[in-house]
Amino acid sequence: MRTFPFNTDQAQGLALLVVLTRGYVTTRFTSHREPVVVGGYTYAAAPGVNFSNFSFPGDGTPSNVDIKIMATTGGIITQGQATRGLFDQCPASIALFDPNDIAAGTYDILPGAYIGNVAIDDAGNTIFSINGPLRRTLRETTEHYSLTGRETLGDDRCKIPIRPADIGRGVAFVLPSIATGLMLVNDAYGRFRSAAASPDVEAVEDYGNVYYECTVAGTTDASTAPAYPTTPGDTVVDGTVTFTCRNSWLRYARGQAIDAFTIEFAALPDARASDATWYQLGGIYICSGELKGTPVIPIRSWDPGTLRATLMSPVMPSDVPANTEMEVYVGCDLTRDMCHARFDNIINLRAETFVPPVDPMVRQGQIGSS
Repeated sequence: MRTFPFNTDQAQGLALLVVLTRGYVTTRFTSHREPVVVGGYTYAAAPGVNFSNFSFPGDGTPSNVDIKIMATTGGIITQGQATRGLFDQCPASIALFDPNDIAAGTYDILPGAYIGNVAIDDAGNTIFSINGPLRRTLRETTEHYSLTGRETLGDDRCKIPIRPADIGRGVAFVLPSIATGLMLVNDAYGRFRSAAASPDVEAVEDYGNVYYECTVAGTTDASTAPAYPTTPGDTVVDGTVTFTCRNSWLRYARGQAIDAFTIEFAALPDARASDATWYQLGGIYICSGELKGTPVIPIRSWDPGTLRATLMSPVMPSDVPANTEMEVYVGCDLTRDMCHARFDNIINLRAETFVPPVDPMVRQGQIGSS
């Protein structure tokens, strides 16, 4: 049974801590009248924030709460973020605490919550609708037969390392094979950011267009990282793990938005991208500027002649000025042919390629089945 870590009867006041996460960007604020530091993190004061529509049904329907906060230029939530969908479907945390006894701890009101949708009212307030994890059960939970893969390129079922995590210290790695029981991409693959000119400056080029595959299982050194190679095929020993450098599917790029649906790169990100299908159905991560940390932007089509990618979702051109840092990855149409030819990953294809489709007469109920 979950209980409050503080005594609610003796609390002189209760306040809420809010954490909204979009990509690598985390926004923290509190309904308390002044900033507070909890768990080593500072929560900005937002005393005017309003929480409403708290719902904790006992019938199994999803819990939820609405958060209303004024959007201001340079504020906790800036103007325009809601309308551009930067927070949609992002993780969220709402915790209750006693401002007079912060050391007692916090109480997570909606564990595993996420932002269902974001809206703006007539007064310019941004309204976040936070949903509990049961909201996801309203979606289909049983997979249907499909001629194309049901996995997403780069996820833990596909297991192609599109954007693996940075290799950490004292972390165990396994071989990327069925025999090792590989479950997560990050269990066998990783990236390593090279030292920048300044320790405080990170550039999109720091990963060098490579990733590292575990080829001898083990655990990385607990404190010190070796010099990682940047030439595909070279190996490095880190603790008891051996990694082999691989050519990355994710490439760094710089460029700008020509219009709401077009990104133009300053140079060809990948020699393989001279193929007009290479980035079609791929995606772009914006790594600098106002859109840094936002969810991936899907690519509709790619023109290697003009170095332009047409997007499926619009961006505000002023948010993607010249020299914006980006990461762009290859596309996949989830078919058997592409899974085999481009990625040599047919073993992880989640599709029934050779299952014939349902007879349309049966589907319409005109023919019975025995």
